[in-house]
Amino acid sequence: MTGSAMSLLDLAGLPFRSQERAQESPLIIGGGSCGMNPEPVADFFDAIVLGDGEEVIVDIADTIRRAKKTGLERKEVLGELAEIEGVYVPSFFAPHYAGTELAAMEPLRPGGKPVRRRVLPRLPVPEERGKPLVPISGRSMIGWASRSPAAAPGGVVSARPGSFTARFANAPLMTS
Repeated sequence: MTGSAMSLLDLAGLPFRSQERAQESPLIIGGGSCGMNPEPVADFFDAIVLGDGEEVIVDIADTIRRAKKTGLERKEVLGELAEIEGVYVPSFFAPHYAGTELAAMEPLRPGGKPVRRRVLPRLPVPEERGKPLVPISGRSMIGWASRSPAAAPGGVVSARPGSFTARFANAPLMTS
């Protein structure tokens, strides 16, 4: 877990380990790079998104919204999240190791099944770019932040003369 995530938990006054958090504590959900190998950070998260988050975040939000309306307990909310493809709830699995290698994941609840990574086969092309995150000013330019090469003009995500160059696959190299 990155130091910044631990700092966020500390600043919020939340226990680092998910099992030590109270019923009324917010759910801590991770993703991104920690989803590539979640076990080293599993104790700190209530749930971890494995794979692409563009669609799963909507499913997570809908589930939490429904849970709040119906008054579900924390464990029940986690159970609902675990049913979403690509969401790993560490407290529902026991890792087994062979030496230092992860050998197996044992489901701890009846009917528990392995979590499959959620992968988008193709990212949609945005219909409208809108305004850049930060307007062009001085000698700096911040472009559109997106995982889709088609979303950023010429493939540029961010550029500053002499300090950063960015490109996507099949996009021309952009420099200032």
